[in-house]
Formats: sequence, structure tokens, C-alpha cells
Amino acid sequence: MTQNTQLTAKDLHAFYEKAYSQDHKDVFTKYINGVDTSETNKHLKDLWDWKGKNVLDLGCGPGVAAAQLAKLGAHVHGIDISETAIKEASKNEHPNLKFSVGSLDDIKHSYDMVISLGTIEHMEDPGHAIKVFSEHINQGGHIVLTCPNWINVGGIVQLTLYFLYDLRITLSDLHFITLDDMISWSKECGLTIERWFSYDHSLGNGELMLKDLKNRLPKVFAEVGEVPEKNISSLLKWLGEAIKYTKKTEYNGAMAMYILSKIP
Repeated sequence: MTQNTQLTAKDLHAFYEKAYSQDHKDVFTKYINGVDTSETNKHLKDLWDWKGKNVLDLGCGPGVAAAQLAKLGAHVHGIDISETAIKEASKNEHPNLKFSVGSLDDIKHSYDMVISLGTIEHMEDPGHAIKVFSEHINQGGHIVLTCPNWINVGGIVQLTLYFLYDLRITLSDLHFITLDDMISWSKECGLTIERWFSYDHSLGNGELMLKDLKNRLPKVFAEVGEVPEKNISSLLKWLGEAIKYTKKTEYNGAMAMYILSKIP
């Protein structure tokens, strides 16, 4: 596992409280002009029939995914460390929904499904988090995790800047997680990865990637006092040509979804 040495969990907690106290849509990468461009909720909805499932959404944020699953017939408990996020999530009114402020230590019951979307990379010890999840799924239950997938053009550009120049490419990721990490953690917890795939290909290798880098790179370089605008423009122009020949595969999207279950 590659740990981001530039951030701490304390930094992250402060970051999220600030993000949710303002307009979080101006902060998170998946929002372009206030619109959620990620395919996470679409893929989540299509995994299986959610009707009647008891679901824990750990790190639920403003409750968008939890509300979607409740409308599909699931009974969902959303938990988040951010009081501001839970206040926002509680505006989603549905008889199958409840929200509370908390963390891993506050999981008290077992569930058919535990989901944690875009959160595992923010936790101090992802392996421990997965172990806790495994202790709170019913027989035949599943754990669904999503996190950034760095095996794409955008990811390689950003990690090159991080490893070679120690530039701050992210404000919230404590870890740069790979499939090998997920396999290792799963085995340690008596789990198997039933399936994994990537998505959000445009953010990894397409037009959304170019928009993200155009917004991100000047901020990255501004922290070290120099913004090579001409160089950034030249890089983006070259990438714009290069991505025409980048083949979309199941494994090079900007996000990855992992479906875990207990080994029989």
C-alpha cells in the first residue's frame, strides 16, 4: 500500500467539515459545474435487487446513495464522521432511511450489505476498516467499496508529480490503493473479491480528465510558488491528442468498485 505522507486523518476531518459547511460540489472532483458526473450510483443500483436488504452506508456524506437505495426498497443506515454532512443527509426523508454521526467504532449491528463509497482511501488503516466491515455482514452478505483507480492516463500524470516532485495532488486521499492492496486485505479478513471493475473512464482517460487537470494542475504548482502555465497548456494539448488512441478497458477507469464476500 502506498501512503500519502502529505496528509493526516486530522487534516482530512477538518477538510470534510469545511467542504460540507460550504458547497461541497465546488470541492469534489466528480462534480463538474455542480453536476455529479460519476457513475458510482448507477453501478451500485445495478448490482442486484436491493428490495428488503438491510444496508449500512459508512461514510455516507450527504446521503445521496443511501437515499437512492432506500427508494429501491432497502433499509439503510447512513453513518458519517461529519456532523454537517449528516445534517444535510437528514434532509432526505424516507421511512427506510436513518442517519447518525459516527465512525467504524459505532457499528453495532450486522447487515446484508455494507457499502463504503469513496471512503476507504481516506481511512488511517483501510485493512482494519475492512476487517470491521467483515464482522458486521450477515451470512451471504456483501461489502461494496469504491476508491480512486490510478491505472489510467490521469492517474499516472498525477502520481508522477507526487513521486518525483512531492507535489500535493490530492487534498483528501491518505492512500493510493491498488488491486493488490485489496486482495491482501481481503485475504487477511477471510474475504474474497467476487468481482471488481473500473468506471468513470472519461475522468481517467478522456475529456473530463482534461478538465480536471486544467483545474487541478495550477493549484498543485501554486503550492510551490510557481505556475508554469505555458507548460501546463502544452501538456494538456498533447494529452488531448494522446487520449484519442487510449483504449477503454474494464480496468483503466478513474474509479474502481470492489464486491467482497466471506470465503465459504
